[in-house]
Amino acid sequence: MRSLFRRISAREEGFTLLELVVVTTLLMIVMTAILTSFEVVQKASVRESSRSEEMDTVRLAMEQMTKEIRQATDVRAGSIASFLDIDTYLNGVATHISYTATGTTLKRTANGVTLTLLSRLSTTSLFSYDPSVTDPSVITVTIQSSPQYFKTDSTLITLTSEIKIRNGGSSD
Repeated sequence: MRSLFRRISAREEGFTLLELVVVTTLLMIVMTAILTSFEVVQKASVRESSRSEEMDTVRLAMEQMTKEIRQATDVRAGSIASFLDIDTYLNGVATHISYTATGTTLKRTANGVTLTLLSRLSTTSLFSYDPSVTDPSVITVTIQSSPQYFKTDSTLITLTSEIKIRNGGSSD
């Protein structure tokens, strides 16, 4: 009879409610920390991807502009910091091209066709002329653009190119 009493009064196996609450709370804290670190890594990845894409877009626009400005035969009157009007060569053919920066966009017009080169400019003052706008031998192009995502990110993509005009300058 004594062994039966012992068996009945012996402690039952299992967990108390307090133990379950403590373990669940610790598990939630650990999971929150892990998920927060994943979120930070994911946001950083998207931010860097956005910066990389914008850098590629700005670089391609700059390469095209550099090539066309370098071949310019004439920088037309009316060119200013946000507008460049040139006569140049495209594939050996004389062509009139203009670049216009308004608002946040940079547009290129050639042979009556206007295309948007960039759409997230941070400034429209892109062009500077040396020694003067009326007879430049060097045109400096500075493009500043912001990445598409994370508008709160203050990062600017900035590229500058000093382009020496090979075929002369202005001949008003």
